[in-house]
Amino acid sequence: MDKAITVRQLEDRMRPGAWSGGGFLGASESLEAVMLQDELTLRRLGISYKQIGDALAKVLSAMYERHWERHDRWRDRIILRDASTIPSFSLDNLPSVEDGFLDGNLQVFMTQWRGFQVCPWECADAAWGSFDFLILNRQLGEFVTGPGLVVHLIREHHFFEGMEGPYRSDPAKLIRVLELV
Repeated sequence: MDKAITVRQLEDRMRPGAWSGGGFLGASESLEAVMLQDELTLRRLGISYKQIGDALAKVLSAMYERHWERHDRWRDRIILRDASTIPSFSLDNLPSVEDGFLDGNLQVFMTQWRGFQVCPWECADAAWGSFDFLILNRQLGEFVTGPGLVVHLIREHHFFEGMEGPYRSDPAKLIRVLELV
């Protein structure tokens, strides 16, 4: 990243329509305020960014490998295009175990995109920038969604995306769904 970039310039990159159609932050959100609120949440729950990033990376790595092994099985099952295309899963409305990929209590879905999203901090190595995911904890009936890039954003920048953005991976939900507590 260019060391001279200001928080203001970074926020401008993160606004809807700048470096991402939906944006990393809402139209008027403060990056520092969002990051502070998430830091307080993690402190309260006693979980680190590294623990969340590592657990998420483990699940997504296994899913990503299986996705390419069985690509035909994933076609058009669940499209994570926007909030209107994401099913409302719950304990009373679980998807077939034939869909997605199962890993213990977790059922993982992904949508692969042709292009890729780059890190707004301009990091050279922002892995998994070309898919979105949904991880459902079948025992809890709760799920979390996000972009593959969020693993990098959590680990390297302590950022789960903005509260008002369409791609946020809420840290408290991640902790519950991934069974980190």
